[in-house]
Amino acid sequence: SQFQGPNNSVILLQPPIDFACVGKKFIHNPNAYDVDGDSIAYELITPFQSEGEEVPRYFYPDEILPGPDNRLTINEVTGDIIWDSPPTTGEFNIAFKIKEYREGVFLNSVIRDMQVLVRDCEDEPPFIQVINEICVVAGTRLVIPVTVTDPDPDQQVKLSATGGPMIQSYSPAVFPGADTYSDSPLTLDFVWDTKCEHISDTYYQVVFRGQDNSIAGSSGNSVLKNLRIKIVGPPPEGLEAESLSDDSFKVSWDLPYSCENTINDYFLGFRVYKRINTNPFEVDSCD
Repeated sequence: SQFQGPNNSVILLQPPIDFACVGKKFIHNPNAYDVDGDSIAYELITPFQSEGEEVPRYFYPDEILPGPDNRLTINEVTGDIIWDSPPTTGEFNIAFKIKEYREGVFLNSVIRDMQVLVRDCEDEPPFIQVINEICVVAGTRLVIPVTVTDPDPDQQVKLSATGGPMIQSYSPAVFPGADTYSDSPLTLDFVWDTKCEHISDTYYQVVFRGQDNSIAGSSGNSVLKNLRIKIVGPPPEGLEAESLSDDSFKVSWDLPYSCENTINDYFLGFRVYKRINTNPFEVDSCD
């Protein structure tokens, strides 16, 4: 737009077809990535049968055989769609809107329809263990272990991952050993050599998918787990402040600044603030 600058629509990295089991919690995430670093929010909507025309007499999946053990929700921040839990087999369609915001201004939205195929499953789905969120200074090498475990001892499991860090044009993240079935539990390392070009006001999201081989020995039940990563700029080194006689201060730091030179010249400068009296706050890893 004229005031917010050019904009790109979000990219959806997770396929729009998924499988669920009767009586088991279902989790899906479209894994939207915004190349501009805009904030995104999710909401469930009624599907459309044509442009601007909603499907008549549409029922959300939890409105079919409703009850306390049948609830469908979407996390407006992470995009996690949770259906806890499907009461019957069938093919179900849902739709949701992904909205983009920049500096609090709504820019654009994308609508996705997806299909959930619910079937009877005798085995238990696997589960994933990984940290939920981390903030690091650009230049940090991230090595994060991800473990998938299946409660059924005779089944193998595999891990895969999608997300913004994996599709960076410069120093993308890697997930070695993905998409290969192995004995449970299976642990793989998510590795990302972060750079100054990755600094962003918003979090990167990685969605890990764990799957067993309960169906015909090659596919089976799956589970998703999110990891949110925020990359912040490094502080200036050698920071000093000198009080001058006219009640002003001279502030200095070492040059060159470690993120001064980037591929697209992201760095513009620093803002310097003066405060009367002290402010003994602790800077955490996200500031």
